[in-house]
Amino acid sequence: MKIKYLGTAAAEGVPALFCECDTCKKARKVGGKEIRTRSQALIDGKLMLDFPADTYFHSLIHGISLKDVHSYLITHTHSDHFYPKDFAMLGKGFANLKINTPPYRFYGGAEMVKEALKHTANVGDRIELYALEPFKTYEIDEYKVTPLKANHGTETPFIYIIKSKDKCMLYSHDTGLFTDETWDYLLKEKPYFNFISWDCCSGSKKNLDYTSHLCLGYIKDTVKRLNENGITDSKTKHCANHFSHNGPDILYENRAVYEREGYIMSYDGMEIEF
Repeated sequence: MKIKYLGTAAAEGVPALFCECDTCKKARKVGGKEIRTRSQALIDGKLMLDFPADTYFHSLIHGISLKDVHSYLITHTHSDHFYPKDFAMLGKGFANLKINTPPYRFYGGAEMVKEALKHTANVGDRIELYALEPFKTYEIDEYKVTPLKANHGTETPFIYIIKSKDKCMLYSHDTGLFTDETWDYLLKEKPYFNFISWDCCSGSKKNLDYTSHLCLGYIKDTVKRLNENGITDSKTKHCANHFSHNGPDILYENRAVYEREGYIMSYDGMEIEF
């Protein structure tokens, strides 16, 4: 499997839209890998993870023809992960598609479907919506996908187990520490993860005073428990991703902070094969 990170920031981006903090000023000055857009990733060029307002920009900068990407997994309904107003661009006249073009399928929680339905009036059968239930496994294209309950404050936020043949990954965005129900599932089923993409919104902090995101300290604690239960091991690749400018050590120049702990630090455009 291969994951391509199209955007690696939280909702504000890095640099944040109107911000003048030291981190944002440095990111603007340096550019390149210090520029982080809103979170989105693509698996094997086929399975899109989230649909933020930056999707159009991502398709341009990374050379992706969205007409060929028909499956979308949505983690939750915050606008930096799901921007259904852009469904209008699938309407006739906005998108001139061949008659036999397959529909664009969006999968996520019940809240995603509810929000999406507000924006599908003019797209006809070009979009299909699927409400998933947590802890059930679904076949989506060549993948087996299992949504797990995330800890993020919206009605039905998910993190996803994604399996293809003999490879298995966990896409852990956006979430705080795993819910008890998610731990119960993991400890019972014991999936082995070749790769985990971690929410690291708060950078290298050791702990947090809120519950909806992770930091490096929380990631390390979670990985320790996963290792102890055989769900991950020394061969598992871990990537810290989804950074906010409010966290310490979130510029790519700080990657050694993560690498010395055994974690890859993401940047926009990074590809990881596992």
